[in-house]
Amino acid sequence: MHLPPGARTRFEFFLNNANFSDLSNDYDKFYLFICYCYKHAVRLNEVDVENLLLRGGFEPNWPEKAKSLPHIYLHGRKILEARRRVR
Repeated sequence: MHLPPGARTRFEFFLNNANFSDLSNDYDKFYLFICYCYKHAVRLNEVDVENLLLRGGFEPNWPEKAKSLPHIYLHGRKILEARRRVR
């Protein structure tokens, strides 16, 4: 999956600053990536996000919190889309 430069920057910021064993303090960095993708119409599915994470250094046997990131991405997108419709 090719990411546009702005999305790539935010995704790499998350990867370079994430504590892979405990993401408790890193979700906000991932949320910035989600918001950027939403605002700039970068459409990814859960498999795309999982592949980006694996290529970015997450291990296939990643902790449970990290395994949920692709779903969190999709859920975040849906929240932002719903928010737009409510306005």
